[in-house]
Amino acid sequence: MTRSYRAPRVHWILSNAGFRAYCRRQLLDRDPSGACGLWVGRPLPNARGIRSSSGRDVSIEGRGGETEALRELTYGNIGIGVSCMNSNVDRSRAVRNSTAAWFFRALLVSALALIGFVDARAQQPAAPAPPATVLPDIEVLVTPYLWLPWTAGTIRPSDSRLPSASSTIDPGKLINHLTWVPFMGQAEFRSGPFGVVVDYIHAPVKSGISTRNILFGGGTGNFGLDTGSAVFLYRALARPNQNADVGVGFRAWGLDGDIALNRGLLPPVSIANGLAWADPLIVARYHHDFGNGFAATAYGDLGGFGLGAHFDWQLMGTIDYAMRPGLDLHAGFRSLNFSYGAPRANLNVNMYGPIISATLRF
Repeated sequence: MTRSYRAPRVHWILSNAGFRAYCRRQLLDRDPSGACGLWVGRPLPNARGIRSSSGRDVSIEGRGGETEALRELTYGNIGIGVSCMNSNVDRSRAVRNSTAAWFFRALLVSALALIGFVDARAQQPAAPAPPATVLPDIEVLVTPYLWLPWTAGTIRPSDSRLPSASSTIDPGKLINHLTWVPFMGQAEFRSGPFGVVVDYIHAPVKSGISTRNILFGGGTGNFGLDTGSAVFLYRALARPNQNADVGVGFRAWGLDGDIALNRGLLPPVSIANGLAWADPLIVARYHHDFGNGFAATAYGDLGGFGLGAHFDWQLMGTIDYAMRPGLDLHAGFRSLNFSYGAPRANLNVNMYGPIISATLRF
């Protein structure tokens, strides 16, 4: 015979003893020797009218004619619930069932949490790969740049009876007199705290010469400037947002020119001459990172000391922006100067103006 009961509403936080007390209040006509407990497993094959945890009436005819009042939660085809049975159940079996229920429930929750964690990690974007390295353990930085200087020059003849001459050429005139595309570039090789920086400039210039068409019928002058430096740096300060390098090196200069005068009253004349020397340098460089990709760099060197030129010095400051990994942009101001004593005259040259550049890291 099957009897129907209102399924007891069971809270999972109740203890096994709490289940028994609750079931006794709900099932007043049950055998006092019965027991309540948790169960985990597949739904009973002879169950009729089972519903999910909706609180509706359920009726189950158990083996041996016992009647169970059951509330069930179903995960797929696995049931988790509590039952109150009108049969004598061993107390130790009820405890084992309760422990097993909590164990499998915890195992299920852990498995779901692990699956969610793995899925979340799989959806995270991959970190950007570091720039490729050309040489093992050596960072290579290549910096082509464009420098548009004003060039001021003063010539003081050794013979005091001759007057001095000075002139300033602005960037526009300099560009108009270029005979070929100038080259301006820098490369740095760094390994740990040590670095080597090389810099080179080549600028060919051509200009017309006026002779008033008396002795000569005009002429042309060609002038070439070549300067290159190599410095060896040591990183004396290395912090997350700033660094400073000091070092020594040299800068070489090459000035060559030729003048060709056309025939007038006199036959044509061609004169070519040039100067070349090298200066030792002491160097300092400082870099500060402001965050959000912005930074500033200051560079200075001083040399000559009478070994080549009287004085040879440079100052440069730039604002830097890290556009992406492996590419930095720079904009700033540069001043490059020397004072050289030639056999027949002293030559002072000051070049200063804006500079823009880009650094590629390999």
